[in-house]
Amino acid sequence: MNNNLVYLGIGGNLGSVLPRLKDALHALSMQPAVSQLTISRFYRSAPFQMSSQHWFINAVCSFLTSLSPTEVFKMTQAIEKEFGKTLQEKNQDRNIDIDFLFYGTHFYKDHELEIPHPRWRERLFVLKPLADLTSEIILRHHGKTIRYYIPDFIHPLADHSCQIISLIT
Repeated sequence: MNNNLVYLGIGGNLGSVLPRLKDALHALSMQPAVSQLTISRFYRSAPFQMSSQHWFINAVCSFLTSLSPTEVFKMTQAIEKEFGKTLQEKNQDRNIDIDFLFYGTHFYKDHELEIPHPRWRERLFVLKPLADLTSEIILRHHGKTIRYYIPDFIHPLADHSCQIISLIT
């Protein structure tokens, strides 16, 4: 199987988030099927569509893998569990969360997973770190090529939404 470029979002807002995220990313880099791991800068973002007093820390990473989407998903779930993720409802505080954003140029959907992530274009905490790694995403669907230029999504959200995000320096 060919190597596919995978993008994952990672974040959390409980406890010692930044060291935990860095350790989880290191654990990801140590997986035999992961190569050329690249990590965006880290961003602090206000809770979005939830009531919480705890700000999030988010990043995006990319890597090459020959694993299938379901194998990548299982790998990320194992890393989440290793770093303390427990089952919880949506829009709750969390110590770690890994979102599967893209798998090569492919679309994929089953009962557990949808790629690309269905809300990636709506979230500055995904778009800003994603823009650190690439300026565009290219997908192929039903024989057609779709190009998404990341800044085209960032600017309207930054100007007209209540999402607050800043670079951690």
